[in-house]
Amino acid sequence: DAPVVIKEYRYGGIGFRGSGDWEGKDGAAFLTSEGKTRKDGHATKARWCVMSRLRASSSARLETGPDSPGPVDGPVGASLIPAPAIASAISMCRDDAVVVAERRRPTMAEPIVFISRFRVAGGKRNEWIAAFAKGVDMIGGSKPQTALFAAYLDSTGTETKIIHAFPDAAALARHFEGSDERSSSLAGLIELAGFEVYGPAPEAALDQLRREAAAAGVKLDVFPEAIGGFLRAPA
Repeated sequence: DAPVVIKEYRYGGIGFRGSGDWEGKDGAAFLTSEGKTRKDGHATKARWCVMSRLRASSSARLETGPDSPGPVDGPVGASLIPAPAIASAISMCRDDAVVVAERRRPTMAEPIVFISRFRVAGGKRNEWIAAFAKGVDMIGGSKPQTALFAAYLDSTGTETKIIHAFPDAAALARHFEGSDERSSSLAGLIELAGFEVYGPAPEAALDQLRREAAAAGVKLDVFPEAIGGFLRAPA
């Protein structure tokens, strides 16, 4: 009779384990009710989502009780359908069947790295350091999904970079909330010199960076496709 307590975490909703064959960019096909795929559907809203692959792994098994039919040969997929009457419905080729397979390494979905480059105003090095220290406290307390927020100075103290890392596009989007106000508070201390984005950043964030870069006459370098690696989730 004790209440169920769900602790706050970086992700919300439900999750399930698919076959190991689904790993990688080409492992499975994704389609949402809004017509979005794995390429452009991350961190978007939808009424339903379908994930599928032509053939299940021979190591996958269908869990349907004592009469489980075993591995499936043919199309395998999952449909997530929120509805008032049910939290979600999952169907996998046969009624009530759920494919269960072990994922080899717990990593974050599609990590994104964002680097902002600045020139430090003359004689403002120490003021910039003090201002960033206040920013660390603010970001640390208000942006729990930002995995890395750190600044570095070159040997002359005239150039600085702020390095950000996020577990996914949604975390980056949340970090950007209020960024205009934060940037304006640094006027007179640092001057924008450019942006670098690595990974599948949301288009709204990229549009904001394009506008800021164009206004300052600097470059925005974007490397959207990750070819390997991981950002380790906190233990």
